[in-house]
Amino acid sequence: MDGRRVHLHANHGVIIATETIGEAFDYLYYLERAAEVTVKALSTGKPMKLIDEAVCATTHEKFVDSGIAAEVRLLVLPLHIMQLHNAA
Repeated sequence: MDGRRVHLHANHGVIIATETIGEAFDYLYYLERAAEVTVKALSTGKPMKLIDEAVCATTHEKFVDSGIAAEVRLLVLPLHIMQLHNAA
């Protein structure tokens, strides 16, 4: 998967390759949220403004590479599980 953890396949869905189920859920959750926001933004009919590559790289470095994302995942996953149980 060329070092990537998430792949979108046209007409076939998503493949997520991670070491834990919690990490896979996290990637899928935020992928779905990003897709939802993108659809809403496109529905306005206005041109999309892309975030600068440097801003993306800095954000990734500070959030993912620093280990903060892993800590947040440990805190957020139980909340997601509770929401799923409450929705059922």
